[in-house]
Amino acid sequence: MQGCGFAPPYVTVRATRLPCAANERTTHWRPCVQNETRSTDTQYRYRWDLPRLTESRFTFEVQANNDAFVALSSQNHDMDAMYEIVIGGWANTVSGIRRAMQEPNRATSLAPGILSTKEYRPFWITWSSGGTIAVGRGGETQSFMSWTDPDPLSIAYAGYSTGWGSTGCWRFC
Repeated sequence: MQGCGFAPPYVTVRATRLPCAANERTTHWRPCVQNETRSTDTQYRYRWDLPRLTESRFTFEVQANNDAFVALSSQNHDMDAMYEIVIGGWANTVSGIRRAMQEPNRATSLAPGILSTKEYRPFWITWSSGGTIAVGRGGETQSFMSWTDPDPLSIAYAGYSTGWGSTGCWRFC
């Protein structure tokens, strides 16, 4: 994959339909401002250079061959107790939700070809105080994967990575 290029000198605004964390059937529209573009290399290591999260949702677009990772943590660094979302793992065929880095999946979804090296693919992640983590595609109201943690972790920061031979280009909304 070629480099990510640069963010345009203007801001692109588009509406993204997102589910409410409490009830995935209820939806609302939120503007998505694409003004942050970052790249990741083939080394599986989280980048923690995004601002503190102020809502219980995280929206982004990623362009990668496989293995796009998002970590949700109470601190802006790797921790033993944090959520790890894998999108397009296992050669871009399976996605998963974990309670720690490289731990067993608590939820999985078969989603062959969910990532692309040719175009950015939009995603959203929501969480609730009741412990439900949900992951969906931008523009879709239903999650394709969710899990309820019986002992929820605090979430204040998001990290991102690619790995296992894949580079990535990321846009944060």
